[in-house]
Amino acid sequence: MKPRDRVLGLFEGKEVDRMACYSGMGNVTTAGLEQLGYKFAEVHTDPVKMANSAATSYKLFGYECAVVPYDLCVEAEALGCVMNTYEDVAHLLYPTIKEKLIHSPEEMTRVTVPGNIAERGRFPLVMEAISLLKKDIGDEVAIGSWFLGPFTLAGQLMDLNDLFKLVFKKPNEVNILLDRLAD
Repeated sequence: MKPRDRVLGLFEGKEVDRMACYSGMGNVTTAGLEQLGYKFAEVHTDPVKMANSAATSYKLFGYECAVVPYDLCVEAEALGCVMNTYEDVAHLLYPTIKEKLIHSPEEMTRVTVPGNIAERGRFPLVMEAISLLKKDIGDEVAIGSWFLGPFTLAGQLMDLNDLFKLVFKKPNEVNILLDRLAD
């Protein structure tokens, strides 16, 4: 059974020959980055490097999938946050949001999700990386991606500790924000 069929079979509830070695989150290894000569900070902003690095988990170690992106910033960045890829750091350090969109409870109710969100930020880059992965190894392994749920995305748009407090102090405002982000 091909790795792709095994992973997809599990999702479909079918019987498979053995448990798949699969993760629904982004897959990258330092060995893969080193073999390609990439810095981790580079792969988040280049679709070819993102796809190539994701493919190494399968090509080097037999991991039965390739999943991109690697970070939690894509949606927040598309909504207006600024991401830090830590370009000056040599080791693996995942990107974070360095400039949040929401700084006060009042700003929570002003957030809107644009209709063209798939065209903003790194969404096009991630979609191109997925296409490249499908062409490269898509016949052999499952190619995947993921997105943040509304609460996790809210925690990227504003200080997470503030969000936790506001769940109790301003539940209506938090619910308005979460409803908008769920769309």
